[in-house]
Amino acid sequence: MCPSSFRSVPTLLNGEVQDIRNEYFALVRYISVIKLVFQLVTVFAMMVSFFSLNTSMYTNIMEQCKEVGVLRALGLKKFAVFRIYTYEAFVLVISSAILGVSKSSSCRVFCLFVCLFDRCCFVCVCV
Repeated sequence: MCPSSFRSVPTLLNGEVQDIRNEYFALVRYISVIKLVFQLVTVFAMMVSFFSLNTSMYTNIMEQCKEVGVLRALGLKKFAVFRIYTYEAFVLVISSAILGVSKSSSCRVFCLFVCLFDRCCFVCVCV
C-alpha cells in the first residue's frame, strides 16, 4: 500500500503523467533574466544617486559661500573647511546606506515569511 503522499500523482485528463521539468527549467531561466535586469537597474540607480549626491553637495556648498567665508575669516584652513563638508557628505551617505539596507532586509524577511507560510506559493522568486 502506498503512503498518502504518493497517492496524488499529477495527471492530465487522459490519464498521462505530466513532466514539468522543461517548464521548471524555463522558469529558472526567466528568473535569472529578471535578476539580471534588476541588477542592471540597481547599477543605473546607483550611478544616478552618485551624480545626484554630487550635484546636491556642490549646490549646498555654493549656497553656503558666506558661511565658508566666515569660517575662513575665523582662521580655518581650506583643508579644514573641505573636511567639514566631506564629513557632512559621509554622514549623509552612511545614513542613507543604513536606511536602504534595513528597508531591503525587512522586505526580504517579509517575502521569505510569505513564501514559507503561504500555501499558494509554488516557486518563491524572493529567495
